[in-house]
Amino acid sequence: MVQHRRRLEQSRRRGVPGSRPSGRISREIFPASAILGCRARVLGSWDSPNPAALWTSPSGPISEAGTAYGEVSRWIAGATLTNACTAVGPIWTCSFTRLSPSGYQALAVWDASQDCLAGKCTTSNFAIPGGVIYTQFRDVTGRVTNLGGATRIAIGAKPILLETAPLP
Repeated sequence: MVQHRRRLEQSRRRGVPGSRPSGRISREIFPASAILGCRARVLGSWDSPNPAALWTSPSGPISEAGTAYGEVSRWIAGATLTNACTAVGPIWTCSFTRLSPSGYQALAVWDASQDCLAGKCTTSNFAIPGGVIYTQFRDVTGRVTNLGGATRIAIGAKPILLETAPLP
């Protein structure tokens, strides 16, 4: 537990500049809620001029960070964390299940060593773990992509959710 707290703090100290709020918001949801056992965490504000704000103004649209927060919240709401989120080097994973007829399983994964700048995100090549047949993945915008039997996938600073079936 202490090791995970240190990693989370080291990651936070490295900082994620304001131009990359959706990655920061979505990455912090998992460690803060799953590793540290937090019941709630304030990650931003809805109507702040801060780039990490979840809402651009009281009457404006939801920001990129707000969209990511909402999407990742969908991933974890009603799901059971099957193992604590763990990091192997810079690669973080969190596994989930849901009670459903399809036996839904999911794996959130991201690479904390990657970055996004001016809309361009770097990635690394991740080997999809065996033993579970993931059929699709979704990103923090809610876009779903069929894996088509792939055994490797590009991951970056923004988490993706590997799934065995559509989100119930």
